[in-house]
Amino acid sequence: MSKDAISMELQFQRVFDALDDWRMSIEIKTENRLMREYARTKAELQDAPEYQRAIKIYKTILSNINSWHRQGNLSDESYEAYRLCRERMMSRIRKIRKEIDRRKEPWWTVVKNAFREVSETLLHALPTLKKLIGYLELGTSVKDMLKLPAPDKDQDKDDEEGEDKDHKD
Repeated sequence: MSKDAISMELQFQRVFDALDDWRMSIEIKTENRLMREYARTKAELQDAPEYQRAIKIYKTILSNINSWHRQGNLSDESYEAYRLCRERMMSRIRKIRKEIDRRKEPWWTVVKNAFREVSETLLHALPTLKKLIGYLELGTSVKDMLKLPAPDKDQDKDDEEGEDKDHKD
């Protein structure tokens, strides 16, 4: 192996170290009073800081390769070493992503996420439910409700005041 190929291996070793850190972060768990759960969600792991660091180092290596190529200083052996290291890097990234996808969430996380989804759905539907309740309080049928604009509380107060004046006469 030439000096250039060894240099390439050493540069990629920093990428591989960052990928190893990323791989290790998949299994990191936190403990609370009730349960243990993963420190990061699958979505957070897909774009983790360790992955970003590996990509940043790789882009620096790629920039160097392109610069050496433009200057005519890139030997065939150096390029071959770069190509092999890049293939190993891409293979590791694919394996880590598969491992992230296959990771089973603890039952507590599944339950917690289900409650979160239900509460978000209810909060999103709350304005619609308030309108529906407003229509029902007015005694409007569902069929008529689809034709009417939203009830206006200020208008209801004005109507009540108008009825009181009519009864006094």
